[in-house]
Amino acid sequence: MTQMDNLNAAGFALSEGVISCATSSHDQLCSLQQDLVKFIGDKCATDDFEEKWRSAGDKVRAKHYFEAMSRACEIPDMEDQRG
Repeated sequence: MTQMDNLNAAGFALSEGVISCATSSHDQLCSLQQDLVKFIGDKCATDDFEEKWRSAGDKVRAKHYFEAMSRACEIPDMEDQRG
């Protein structure tokens, strides 16, 4: 790997540690997404979640959406993790 291979979008050199950390975070995110897909797939298949969500109404869905966004914002270093 050349020095040019370790540049980010802004053209700054990235250390092996930074690249390793980013790769690890990416792997963890992919794993979490796979778990979520499996969980929601199971819920939709066994608990009629999709129909319950649609029939919940706009106010209930908005309440859950904003609660989820609020909780996501409480995750330490979330802005740093977003890149």
